[in-house]
Amino acid sequence: MTERTTYLDRDPSDWRSRKIHVRASRWYATIVLDRDSYVDAATSLAHDSELPDAYAKAVDTARDASIDRIWYDGYPGSFWYGHGSRYVTLFVPFRHAEAAVEALRGAELDHDYSKLHALADRLALPIDDWLAPGERELIRGVDFDAPPRAFLRFLRGKAKACGLRRTTCGRTC
Repeated sequence: MTERTTYLDRDPSDWRSRKIHVRASRWYATIVLDRDSYVDAATSLAHDSELPDAYAKAVDTARDASIDRIWYDGYPGSFWYGHGSRYVTLFVPFRHAEAAVEALRGAELDHDYSKLHALADRLALPIDDWLAPGERELIRGVDFDAPPRAFLRFLRGKAKACGLRRTTCGRTC
């Protein structure tokens, strides 16, 4: 995967042009919608440059699902991103990079957030099913695909975030 920049506006040399940057790291692709100069230009003209609530919620949903997917795949690190209208950042597995670019393009230009929701649905994991009460046997290749050690580390982190605790017998309650 190569790094690239896609311009969303007609004139890419215009300083107000919105851009989507795609960068590869070892575990995932970072997709950044750069609206910085666009926001400055809109603000100077007294236009509202804030992201609509539906847009921000769709991005947050897609980002959360993709970060969970990357951690599920075994990534041990953390993610740094900001909230705001100047930069919109998604971290996605490589095979979903083009879908993420198209989803951000549709959301930014057409105000169509369905592709962001579709990306989130595609990346969503059945965490609630895995953490539901009761005994179950999870089989690699059927219920999950990640290496067992990475899967258990991910699942323990999600259980802790949900407030589930381990008992003295080692079972999660």
